[in-house]
Amino acid sequence: MANKLDIQNTINSNIRSNPSLIDKTEHADVEDLQLINSYGDIVNEVTSTAVICVSNSNFNFNLNFIKQGRNVTIYGVLESTTATLLGFGVNILGFTNSDFSPSELSDWYSSDGNYYIHTIGGSTFLRVNSAFGGNSSKRINFTYPTKN
Repeated sequence: MANKLDIQNTINSNIRSNPSLIDKTEHADVEDLQLINSYGDIVNEVTSTAVICVSNSNFNFNLNFIKQGRNVTIYGVLESTTATLLGFGVNILGFTNSDFSPSELSDWYSSDGNYYIHTIGGSTFLRVNSAFGGNSSKRINFTYPTKN
């Protein structure tokens, strides 16, 4: 996934640094990064192989992430692995990949109100906003803005 900085660096190195010598391949490289940023691939994450986020030990997940520009949509299933009822404010996931990290300007709430994203002490978490039953699963479909 290309972010704004990747695109700007490619423009600067391929076009601005020597505009009279740019060839069609260098121009195509810039255009390719813009397409990647606009039409991102779906990235599947599961608890055991995650690179975008890390799970609280009380949860497993099978999630899909798609980034388009500065918006990310998460959809999939979250599963509680404990018999204990988990309530408001429990961290489900921590974000570890800066390209997918949510904007820290505000808390972001899912449209159904079950989840929100919160930043505290420089770390950003997806949290549960309602009770999450022990040994149960919930679907998630949530879009949020990124910082990159």
